[in-house]
Amino acid sequence: MRTEDPQIIRLVDYRPPDFLIDRMSLDIKLDLKKTRAISRLSLRPNPAGRADVPLVLDGDELVLLGVKLDGEPLQECYSVTADGFTLAAPPR
Repeated sequence: MRTEDPQIIRLVDYRPPDFLIDRMSLDIKLDLKKTRAISRLSLRPNPAGRADVPLVLDGDELVLLGVKLDGEPLQECYSVTADGFTLAAPPR
């Protein structure tokens, strides 16, 4: 769990999202020792967003088990930390 002070985000800092989510499903399995979440997203570039930017998904204390794009496993074209997932060059 995060302990540092949250970053202040001001209204002037907001901009249109770079990607739009058309569909999302989330399957969460709760357990006393661990929680497992499987998410499926259908995304597309936002015409009002920035072009040629990475797809960044924020999280907290994440442990990634796998990533698939159109049903196929992705190999080394992304980075993951405990705080998020970044797909460097998402398909357009």
